[in-house]
Amino acid sequence: MGTVLLWVAATQAESLLEILAETKPRAAEKAIRRALRDTDLSIDEWTEAIRRFTPPAPDVADGPFEITLTLPGGRDWPCLVQMPKGYDHAKPTPLVIVLPGTGAEMEMMHALWEPVAADSGFLFAFPKLLYVSTGWQFKADEREVPPATLREMKRRFNVDEDRVFLTGVSKGGHASWDVGFRFPQLFAGIVPESGRMYNHGLPLTPRFDYLENGRDLSIYQLQGAKDHAPMVEALREGCRLLEEMGADVTYVELDDRGHGASPDRYPDVLKWMSDRARTPLPKKSAVLCHDLAYGGRAWSRITKFEPGVVRENAPLILKKDYSGLIPDSELEANEVRVFESAAGLSVELTGENDVTVRARNVERFTLRISADQFDLDKPIRVSVNGSRVHDKRVAASSETLLRGFWEDVDRPRLFVAELTLKVP
Repeated sequence: MGTVLLWVAATQAESLLEILAETKPRAAEKAIRRALRDTDLSIDEWTEAIRRFTPPAPDVADGPFEITLTLPGGRDWPCLVQMPKGYDHAKPTPLVIVLPGTGAEMEMMHALWEPVAADSGFLFAFPKLLYVSTGWQFKADEREVPPATLREMKRRFNVDEDRVFLTGVSKGGHASWDVGFRFPQLFAGIVPESGRMYNHGLPLTPRFDYLENGRDLSIYQLQGAKDHAPMVEALREGCRLLEEMGADVTYVELDDRGHGASPDRYPDVLKWMSDRARTPLPKKSAVLCHDLAYGGRAWSRITKFEPGVVRENAPLILKKDYSGLIPDSELEANEVRVFESAAGLSVELTGENDVTVRARNVERFTLRISADQFDLDKPIRVSVNGSRVHDKRVAASSETLLRGFWEDVDRPRLFVAELTLKVP
């Protein structure tokens, strides 16, 4: 590569690093505008720069070592990292994020995986979870930790974005189901270990109404048969329903085990992970949610609900006494009320530049447009609930491209335009 081209490439990489260094949207917007002002690059050149971007090589070897994450709101948070032996920063490397159980520390989770982690070919991240001494609380701030971990790992290492896996034991298993079903676009798969599938609806009641959020995830459930019987029965049924939907599910039930970790099975888990990868831009995806924070998918997001969508953990539910004094019929009625108020959005690329959308309890949504998925020289046609709502070309924007890269840090999934539409 010539001297001028090397200088241009270095300038592009420096601009991208400056953008990714920002943790707040307003500061990121300023960095994006500086990059566009200081470099005279076309959108195709910016796209190519992002595709070949890697952060500076880490100045540490193997591990374990601690890094600091930045949670939304600017809070610093610790995470332990283990690099594979012979880590090659020039090659994208798969990542496993391991979530701890109640009372467990990062070091304890690392100790479980240490016998296999170094020789696995995977990067490992062991973040600390909020509320260490309690079970998974199904709170928004808890759910921020795994995505923040993934973002920081992608800022520091050459992570293979299409081969990121989320796992954990007990509380970490509950979290794997919960976070995986709210952000399935981030992961190739989840591996809940002794984890409950009550990640929606009433906190103490298994719910299967939202399983389609996990349709595109690969799932490996590692479960002891001697664990709490209702939990085991719910996992069997939930995994069966997911399989009927076409999801890639492996349910492993260990007859001699109860509630806890099974590190002797981790080599099997790693082999399973090695055979799986995320589809970055699936032709079809769907979401059910009660909160706009969880309304995004690979190339769509709900941006406004219709009136009447209640929060999943609305006072209607939380004020109930779960001591068993409430008649089952009353609980069931409240569960149905919450589920029926959920917003749903299904998007499907049904032909060249043809998008079919089904929406429920949604007033407005956004399609994120990738040049890998659409021909921007032609109109994009969108039909919502049977009505045509858009039939025009969409203009690409370098600013949109860089803003999306800052939000996602996802090189295989780049968006050059956004199309916000109202549901008729």
